[in-house]
Amino acid sequence: REAMGAAFVTGAGCWRWRQEGAVRARSDAVVMSADAVCGRRQVLVAAAAAVAAAGAAGAADAPQQRWQLVAPAAAATQKKKKVEDFLVNVVQSERSLERSYSYIQNANWDKARTYVVYITRNLGLRSNMRSAAQLLDDEEKKVEGMALIGELENLLTQLDASIYTVIFIPAEEGEPLPPEARRYQNEAFRYFNMSKETLEEFLQLFEPDAVERAMNIALSRKEEIAI
Repeated sequence: REAMGAAFVTGAGCWRWRQEGAVRARSDAVVMSADAVCGRRQVLVAAAAAVAAAGAAGAADAPQQRWQLVAPAAAATQKKKKVEDFLVNVVQSERSLERSYSYIQNANWDKARTYVVYITRNLGLRSNMRSAAQLLDDEEKKVEGMALIGELENLLTQLDASIYTVIFIPAEEGEPLPPEARRYQNEAFRYFNMSKETLEEFLQLFEPDAVERAMNIALSRKEEIAI
């Protein structure tokens, strides 16, 4: 009986040990399953956060991308407007120069010189030409424009000097000009023609539509010259 009792106790102990082990195994499995669920949840949460972050970044970049498309166009429009603004006085100078021709022809020296001075001082021809030339995209045209500015400045100075000099040469009203006065008059015609050609050459460096718009604005302006 003792042996049987011992065997029973031993068998019962083994049975309890196996039972407890099974319980522990199930508990561990449950814990592992819970950990796996938590792990999957963390992965899903992380994935969702990544998608949200990507969406937020895309939304933040969208205005910048739109600005990158709009900004160059706006800058080009603004630049074109600046060129036209500078060309208005250049075109106006050409018109005023043309009006001086008839006064040179009729030996009305004071009025002829008034137009030349108006071009160089009031309209600021040189500074407007330089500002417009600096906005040219083509470097060769820009260099050519700067060279033409220097040429025109010299030609207008010579034109003004020719007209100014002839004022002091005595001449009878209604009589032909004295030879000396005629010589300066011819010089004035020559510098006038060269100045006009140089101005036209300068304007040809720019887009025709920009020059045309500048002309339309110049035509709408009133020439304020006290003659």
